[in-house]
Amino acid sequence: SYLGYAGGPTASLVAIENSTGQVRAMVGGPDYNKTPFNLATNGERQPGSAFKVFDLAAALEDGISPNSVWSSREKIFIVPNTAGQEKFVVHNDEGSYTGSNTLTGATTFSDNSIYAEVGLKVGTRRIARLAHRMGITTPLSTNPAMTIGGLTVGVTPLDMAHAYETIARAGRRVSGTLAEKGAPVGIQEVDGGGRALPDGARRDVNRVTTQAVLPASIAATETSILETVVQDGTGRAAATGQFAAGKTGTTSNYGDAWFVGWDSRYTVAVWVGYPNGLVPMTNAFNGNPVLGGTYPALIWHNFITLAARIDKERGERAAQRAAERKAGKHPLEAPPEIATPPPSAATTNGGSGNRRSGTATHPSPSKHSAGSPAPSGGGGGETHAKGGSERSAAPESAARAPSAPAAAPAPKPSPPPSSPPAEPPPATGGVSPGGG
Repeated sequence: SYLGYAGGPTASLVAIENSTGQVRAMVGGPDYNKTPFNLATNGERQPGSAFKVFDLAAALEDGISPNSVWSSREKIFIVPNTAGQEKFVVHNDEGSYTGSNTLTGATTFSDNSIYAEVGLKVGTRRIARLAHRMGITTPLSTNPAMTIGGLTVGVTPLDMAHAYETIARAGRRVSGTLAEKGAPVGIQEVDGGGRALPDGARRDVNRVTTQAVLPASIAATETSILETVVQDGTGRAAATGQFAAGKTGTTSNYGDAWFVGWDSRYTVAVWVGYPNGLVPMTNAFNGNPVLGGTYPALIWHNFITLAARIDKERGERAAQRAAERKAGKHPLEAPPEIATPPPSAATTNGGSGNRRSGTATHPSPSKHSAGSPAPSGGGGGETHAKGGSERSAAPESAARAPSAPAAAPAPKPSPPPSSPPAEPPPATGGVSPGGG
């Protein structure tokens, strides 16, 4: 397991079933009794480059080709409506530039320089509107830094999972009749217990609803681009050997790290950081910085792998019961099962219970939650945007994409930041220049 040592960072996770929009697992923190705050629903944190999926969707809608070529270098942009007094300065991590790259390549290796230019070309207001339509509910700033994830108000793991699910569902935002309009589904069924419900019925079962947000062709193109992040880029530690697509995110101060992605069944958002404030995780990954391609991608990989195993075992048990019924054995029926977090995902910390069936509720995120530090970047004067640069403990050359991905070995839990690493960090699927 990861992040199990005292004084280190913690994690939050939300898993949504692609076909139904139902929240199947939620980890809001290590212990709600000790810390009664649900990071999954209320922890508004900076997304770093995990926000670039919204830039990409808007760019593809605008007709920008995945194969279009952009310059990769330090760039300075004049902030609109400031009479030239404000500048938006964009760097890649450690000055790593490729000279030029395609939009697909800039996504694979999370190039801030290219994404800032693409985002400004598309327009920050358009990106914000699209992100809201896809599932983000927090207010979104439209300053230039938002193109690479520098927001005034952060985002929650629940919103990020829900918004990415829209891509996984061919551009359709998924909700249900027992959810708030357009929200993820936290309730499967309501039983009045013999009493009539407000609509007169005694029982209500959720029905899936969807709303078209992106053209299916745009969602398909974005999916193929985001597959390269897992296959060859900053998210190689998430690779399972099966279909997977997603995006890493790391803030410039290493205070927030994300991996959000989906496979054929679930969309899962993983955030890693310190819940009570912005604490740089500069040496918390075996003496190295925590990036989106380290703990978050590894946790995502473990969750998806174990969830697939659990689903397979349940399918086999259901098939066995069906065969026994057909043979006339009539076994006692087990109650319907719903997916739960694998043991490695920690205990659900929802902080609110109900008597309705379902795995989670969907409280509206507060506008200014505890554990939601102010973003880096944006604001007056000269803004230096270095945020989210993703690289591995053993980076590869920027000039070429690595060969076929290899499964990343899991690192041993790292000691507290004050202790030196016990051994060199494991490979996390060597990643290359840019932002995270």
